[in-house]
Amino acid sequence: MIILPLSNSRCTVVLIMIQNLSIRKKILFFIGGTIAVLLIIASIYLVNHIASLSRSSIESEAQQYVQSEQQSIESYFAQYGKIVETFVTNPYLVNWFENWTARESDLALADGYDAVNQDMVRISGNDDNILSAFFASGITGEYFKENERTTFYNGQPYYAYKRGWWQEAMQINSLYVGALSVDLTTGNVSAVVQQPVYSPNNKLVGVAGVDLQLNKIADMIEDINFNNKGFGFLLDNQQKVVHLSKKTQHQLSITDESERGKEGLDALEIQFSNTSGFKQLNSDMKNNLNGTKIVTFKGEEYYVVYRRLQLDKPVLDWYLGLLVPMNFIEEPVDNAVFTTSMSVLVILLIIAAVIFWATQMISKPISELTHIMQEIASGDGDLTKKIDMNRTDEVGQLA
Repeated sequence: MIILPLSNSRCTVVLIMIQNLSIRKKILFFIGGTIAVLLIIASIYLVNHIASLSRSSIESEAQQYVQSEQQSIESYFAQYGKIVETFVTNPYLVNWFENWTARESDLALADGYDAVNQDMVRISGNDDNILSAFFASGITGEYFKENERTTFYNGQPYYAYKRGWWQEAMQINSLYVGALSVDLTTGNVSAVVQQPVYSPNNKLVGVAGVDLQLNKIADMIEDINFNNKGFGFLLDNQQKVVHLSKKTQHQLSITDESERGKEGLDALEIQFSNTSGFKQLNSDMKNNLNGTKIVTFKGEEYYVVYRRLQLDKPVLDWYLGLLVPMNFIEEPVDNAVFTTSMSVLVILLIIAAVIFWATQMISKPISELTHIMQEIASGDGDLTKKIDMNRTDEVGQLA
């Protein structure tokens, strides 16, 4: 009951104040104010739109870059998949291991072993990225690689078909890229491309493949960056770290030999303070073939782009990603916003100057005419004086 009359009273006061303004001020208020308000609204939309476009452009560029790296890594594993496929389908190799039934027999007396061994030597010797070619017998449980045979490990009998990687190979039952493993004799960490091997009558003979140098894979991931910014990472099918850029200074374990076992990116939240979002990142990657996520690493926000590595031969289901500092993305966006804002401000100033000049042209002669008429009205004016205005518009006609 009290607010409404008060509001009406204020409106009345404002209207009276506007009515009492000079023509020049009214023009400035209505025309200039309207244009300024409309331009400010349009500029806000424009600035936000340009910021969105700039951000989307940079993010899209980062995503395309990761996609190209995805294709490179998939091609890398596909290349070695073909080598393994050729190796394990060698009829001579399959026949020799099918007939090798006496565990710990003297290889020097084994007919045909030299040819089998030389085939493995040839495969590993022709490519620096291959640590070794191997064949694990499903009959004797022995593990063969170039110039070596493993029948004992740590003083205990070694049976390949009792190992976890063998069970994995049986479960997948196809040519595939396995998780990182540690060579029992050399201690080298490698990624394996392997598959079960069957005889022509579909009898399981063993599991064969090649161990790939982790250094080459690590170098590929280490080289991943976006305009020299950010960190690359590669995870296996269990989302355990295969390689995370050394520039992060992480101490994550990538093998089961550590007390902590293999670790994923979520372990970064334990290792570093002011680090979060990696557990949710793992969840997102598990449910999506590709995507983006914002995480915090050592107190700094990072834009994460990830893609699923997928191949049918060899079967591959790993994860590739890139962490880009958010300030690197926001910096060009801020520059674009600043440039646009300055342009809008200059336009506003130009419009204000034009309106001021236009109102001056209109109001000045009216003010002069008003002053003369006031003198006449006061009785002190010279009625014979001619009003000299060299104009043809309405003000000139009135004069």
